[in-house]
Amino acid sequence: MKNLRFAISPLLLIVTIGTFFIGGYWLWTGFLFVTMLPRLGDLVLGDEAETHDSGPKWLMEIFHFSIIPLLAILSLMLLYYVGGASMNWLETPAGWIGANIASARSHTGFGGLLGGVLSLAFFQGSAGVIVGHEFMHRAANPVFRWLGLWMIAPTGFVAFALEHVRGHHLNVGIPGDPETANRGIGFWRFMVENIIATNRDALVRERDRLRRAGIHWLCFRNRLFHGFALSFLIAGLFALAAGWSGLLVFAIIAGIGSICITLFAYIAHYGLVRVPGTRIEARHSWNSYKFWSSSSMFNLMRHADHHQHGNRPYWKLESRTECPVFPYGATIMAGIALFPPLWRRVLAGPLANWDAHLATGDELRLLRQVEIIRNACAEAHDLQGFGNKIH
Repeated sequence: MKNLRFAISPLLLIVTIGTFFIGGYWLWTGFLFVTMLPRLGDLVLGDEAETHDSGPKWLMEIFHFSIIPLLAILSLMLLYYVGGASMNWLETPAGWIGANIASARSHTGFGGLLGGVLSLAFFQGSAGVIVGHEFMHRAANPVFRWLGLWMIAPTGFVAFALEHVRGHHLNVGIPGDPETANRGIGFWRFMVENIIATNRDALVRERDRLRRAGIHWLCFRNRLFHGFALSFLIAGLFALAAGWSGLLVFAIIAGIGSICITLFAYIAHYGLVRVPGTRIEARHSWNSYKFWSSSSMFNLMRHADHHQHGNRPYWKLESRTECPVFPYGATIMAGIALFPPLWRRVLAGPLANWDAHLATGDELRLLRQVEIIRNACAEAHDLQGFGNKIH
């Protein structure tokens, strides 16, 4: 059954949890699992473009739902290391399997501990956010809506959970959509603009929703405040378990998680446009079918089919032939995006191909208009800077 490949992320999380029974520099294992192994796997294992709807639904759901308790256990193990307090209820069961977790913690220095923090942060920013994203698309069920918010809350970027489905999935590719990156913009600038615009749009949407119900927006029925409350609750639990060190760990997790969310948004539609009022098509999303990253990311980069069938389960998402495909796997492209000059160089050819073979005439004209506006803004900024220097 080829869909067993979706067990990769849960299995890697289990192994990562196991490293906390050993301690030391073994705590870097999870970080390497998330950052290096997918890139190596994509280069070696090639593509997996077929759809194998052969696995039972309950098993596919287990792969997804297992991420929640596994991340919770990993967080608990890390807080045990960071807090330094004795936890007999954790140490005693560990002894039943012949592990001395207290000893493992005692011989783990700052270098190993840093690896543990980064392991949790990157697993939360990848597997945690991806599973949260899947639950967000089942928002008609309040249980899944809350689960999605819970999985995004550790990043602090809870506005994403509110705006992604109701905003981005309607406006993808249209200039002004916070999750669609215009050509030429570097990732780091996009990240700042995306976070600001998404929080702004989420607040406006909730204000308008509550106003229609005759309720003032400044109340706890505001779903954006629900998300912030969850983030503060998780931060408080970290502080309760490990004091100021726990808060620092939460801050690192939130920072890396927010980077991961915006990084995926950046690469998913970079440089592609859609004319307002036209329907969303497969050609408006970048795709990748590399075996390892597709498996470990629950088919997230079968993104064209996801945008056309937002409620389709991850294991049923299909590859599409009429959409742009990245020259490398999604994890490799994400790494490249951190270096804007290299990113622009790598995507120059694929974007030229999109312009020549996939874009409509109206979309090409829209691209030119966006470019003219961007150049005019840049010139105005340069002139303002020149005037400031004169004065």
